[in-house]
Amino acid sequence: MKIINNELLYSLSIQAKENSVLRARYNFHKPEDRRLNRTLNVMEKGCVMPVEFQDNGTLTLMVLKGRIKVNLYNSEKDITDEVFLDPKLGSYGLEISEGRWHNIEVLDDNTVVFEIKTTEKCVE
Repeated sequence: MKIINNELLYSLSIQAKENSVLRARYNFHKPEDRRLNRTLNVMEKGCVMPVEFQDNGTLTLMVLKGRIKVNLYNSEKDITDEVFLDPKLGSYGLEISEGRWHNIEVLDDNTVVFEIKTTEKCVE
């Protein structure tokens, strides 16, 4: 069992401040678990994630603290949508479906995002 508390967030915040990409991660999944990844990200203001393609499955982002902007792109990598997530304003998260280009821009210091990524299609 791992508790997400101030101690964990503080240690990740220190790592993020010392990291050149302004981010630290804590994985709740084992490396061999390829179907469902669960990651806690602590990021500093100014961190901009590279544009990436959600090729299989879905990506769910939940902002626990701070603010982010999620940019969604078309296949030519033109921005088609901007979504601002800020739990203080009641906007907590979103799900990015398979086949979408996206990236994240961090707007506040000590921003905490819980990420759940399925790496293969769900079969009903």
